[in-house]
Amino acid sequence: MTLRETAALDEWVARVGPSSVVEDKVRRWVAGLDTASWQYPSSPFPDLMFAGDYEVRSAVVPDSGGVEVFYRHDFVSDDVDLIWVG
Repeated sequence: MTLRETAALDEWVARVGPSSVVEDKVRRWVAGLDTASWQYPSSPFPDLMFAGDYEVRSAVVPDSGGVEVFYRHDFVSDDVDLIWVG
C-alpha cells in the first residue's frame, strides 16, 4: 500500500493554519494510511465504491478537534490518495 497523493493535507494547513499539535496529530494519522487504509475510525461511502476498483473513505481524526479526512483507496494499485482535509 502506498500513500501517494497528500497535497490536500498541505492545502488544509495553508487554508486553516491549525495549531502545531493538531497539525501533528492529523499528519501522523494520515501517515498511517500508508499501511492501513481502513484504519480507525474511517468508514467507507458505499455509494462511492466502484465495482471493486476503489472506495472513498472518511474519518474524523481522533483528538483533532473535528478535522475530517476524505481519501480514495484504489484496490487495483493499492494506492491511497487524499481528497480533502478540513
